[in-house]
Amino acid sequence: MTNTQRAIAFLGAVVPQDMCIQSPACSAGTNKDMLRLIRALGEASGSTLTVFSVQPVGVYPTSRKILVRPGRVDLGHGISCQLVPFVNVLFLKQLTILFGALFYLLAWSWRRRDRQCDVLVHNVYPSMSLPVLLTTKLLGSKSVALVTDLPHDLCFDFRGWRGMLQRLNLFVETHALAHFSGIITYTRFIGEDFSPYRPMLVMEGGVDPGDANLAPEAGTADASQSERILLFSGTLSTINGIELLLASFRHLPEAGYRLWIFGRGPLESLVRETAMEDERIVFFGFVPTQEEVLRRQRKATVLINLRLHDHLINRYTFPGKLREYMLSARPVISTAAPGIPKEYHDYVYILENETPDGLARLLREGCSKPPAELDQFGRRGCEFVLRNKNWTVQTQRIYEFIRSL
Repeated sequence: MTNTQRAIAFLGAVVPQDMCIQSPACSAGTNKDMLRLIRALGEASGSTLTVFSVQPVGVYPTSRKILVRPGRVDLGHGISCQLVPFVNVLFLKQLTILFGALFYLLAWSWRRRDRQCDVLVHNVYPSMSLPVLLTTKLLGSKSVALVTDLPHDLCFDFRGWRGMLQRLNLFVETHALAHFSGIITYTRFIGEDFSPYRPMLVMEGGVDPGDANLAPEAGTADASQSERILLFSGTLSTINGIELLLASFRHLPEAGYRLWIFGRGPLESLVRETAMEDERIVFFGFVPTQEEVLRRQRKATVLINLRLHDHLINRYTFPGKLREYMLSARPVISTAAPGIPKEYHDYVYILENETPDGLARLLREGCSKPPAELDQFGRRGCEFVLRNKNWTVQTQRIYEFIRSL
């Protein structure tokens, strides 16, 4: 089958990056990854993908927008995207997305019925996975699910009406995986636990080599030997170990330590209160310009990734923040969460004891190393992801997997 005989469609929640930054419902990091994947997949296949997207907005009244209209937006690099319309009210939102996506996919597939069609859906939300499965079943196309994480919280308590919806959502998501022609997952456990008999590719995302050159001081910490900067950026949540981080910092009473925290999330008030009590902690909040966060990362002594073992969701997610950290060429302290492949362990300092005392000891040990040793260790991590995890390499693997189905 030649490239010209193949047509690929992508269905997800991807928008131009400036639109994403303006919406609290849009993950800037995930959106950026999907933009890069779409571009690289088009290059690998030799043609531009057809992209359908559900604009990420909070359900009314979180967002004041009730009707999200159809339209086209420019994703850059000559890639246009068709926005799927929907009514932004609970229940109606899911139903109208489902029927809207089904209409667009059926029309797209019918017009290309003389070719092999492949439909790639990002994550398995029922309102998007079901239209893909229906379309490919009716018209004989191939369906591929790109599961960057299971899009539900495995800690749901399932109480009340919302709990019933969560339970139904969970059932459909996990059972839909077994009906795809193939699945691409960020961790092997998603396929092993929910779709063990389907063809699977484990691909935990990628990096853009251009991001390694955003700042001239890459790989050089800004702190003097008497000042050690610990940096965390990301969602401020229990899953990301914020409480553990703050508690461990109390075990480092020396004046020379600094803790920089970037992000927003459910534990933001705790971070603010702790920063007011300890002047060594600087809370920057949510910084909309990613370049500023990357610049600060390159000034840190060590970067901190704390995906905890006792949260089941970390079995099914790969922390994209880890790739971003390693790309900054600074040393990283990380947990050995199940979703992190062991090949990364040689390029980060692994936290074995997930307690405040254990983390404090590792932070002190890491920060006591000579600056030249820290710089060299950070550069090794950067070279590893640049060589093995860039989007060109990763997307070529995706395209070859799709062709093999």
